[in-house]
Amino acid sequence: TENKTLSGRNQSPTLTRGDLQTPQHRASGAAGSDSACSKDGVRYFSVVWCKASKKKHKRWEGDAVLITRGRSVSLKDMEGKDIGKGSGYKVSQLASLSEGEMLMIGGKEVEVMGVISAEDFAKGRCFQDIQTDQAESATKPAPPLGSASKPFFPPTTLGRAGRPEPKPEEEQTCRPRHNPLAPGALVMPRPSSNHQWLHNKAALPVVDVVVDTHLTTHLRPHQREGLLFLYECVMGMRAVGRYGAILADEMGLGKTLQSVSLAWTLLKQGPYGGKPVVRRVLVVTPGSLVQNWKAEFTKWLGRERISVFTVDQEHRVEQFVSSPLHNVLVISYEML
Repeated sequence: TENKTLSGRNQSPTLTRGDLQTPQHRASGAAGSDSACSKDGVRYFSVVWCKASKKKHKRWEGDAVLITRGRSVSLKDMEGKDIGKGSGYKVSQLASLSEGEMLMIGGKEVEVMGVISAEDFAKGRCFQDIQTDQAESATKPAPPLGSASKPFFPPTTLGRAGRPEPKPEEEQTCRPRHNPLAPGALVMPRPSSNHQWLHNKAALPVVDVVVDTHLTTHLRPHQREGLLFLYECVMGMRAVGRYGAILADEMGLGKTLQSVSLAWTLLKQGPYGGKPVVRRVLVVTPGSLVQNWKAEFTKWLGRERISVFTVDQEHRVEQFVSSPLHNVLVISYEML
């Protein structure tokens, strides 16, 4: 069955993710000024980028933040450094920019993944977590030297050890990772009240699980249905206590893409508080297809987004277990 799955992967559908917008613009080292640009008109987007090419399947090189202002745009990497700028775009073109659309910035091609609020951008939430933590710690005033006094806590906030209980994570912002109202969004079914009673003991808020728009643009209708089926089965939503599924589509119908989409969704999202359902994924396949599976993950998600570890004579399972960099393990039946 696994052999059949991969032998049909070249028969992927020819779907467009929106017209590629290639305005006549000037790419330069400094942002071009525009009199029509105003502070109120600034918009922020989370995007993925790659070098401009005419290939149907792009090899995305990383995540970035796109800033539009009037007729000008700038692109920042996840460390906040400028990696591209351009001007001369149509105001209407940038004003209507939304998820799934593509844009050329100099020699780079970007795809919009979602909208970032001005507040999130100002606080640096859209950049790497480590950078946000450093920025927040830098803004906190240092405690006065020699201060030995303990802060007062009301009795109702004290835990068993006499310390204030940490704020539950559900009080933090729990929002879907992707916009469930975006055109073409694939939203997974919400858990039933019985499922919540069994699996949500911490009473976390229920959050929509939305498949990454980078993947849904490639899914055909039957693949979308198949992904919904897999998700419900694996999450135990179809039968109590049952957490497995068999995807028995015929060869060439795209079972591999559905499997990759399911794995990526569970690694990044979950219905309860937005917490990921799984931390690692195991793929067991015939030995001749181990490298093919790694290539499929890279093809659909890119090297920057996911790290796949393959087991062979030189790479052992123990290396995967001790490595925090990999979250997908591909192994053959013989090596298992």
